[in-house]
Amino acid sequence: MPARRAITLRDLLTFRLGYGAIMVFPDRYPIQKAITEAGIAPGPVFPSFPPDELMRRYGKLPLIHQPGERWLYNAGFGDPRRIDRARQRHHAQRVPA
Repeated sequence: MPARRAITLRDLLTFRLGYGAIMVFPDRYPIQKAITEAGIAPGPVFPSFPPDELMRRYGKLPLIHQPGERWLYNAGFGDPRRIDRARQRHHAQRVPA
């Protein structure tokens, strides 16, 4: 589903960014398969991708809920400062000089 608004740092910090773990095992839903294929499935260890790569992988997934709408397990980021810096770099690259 398309986001009605941008995902904010607050959404990241409060685990309400629209992504997360669907607690149904074994995987039954297409979003669970997509998350696993993206290499960011929930588990005891957070994926160790660099922030830009992690954002790219999340960015290819459809949202489960609208940002800010609902809390989901394992939907935040280990170090939001690194993610925010990557987001700022990405935004700076998109803004014409």
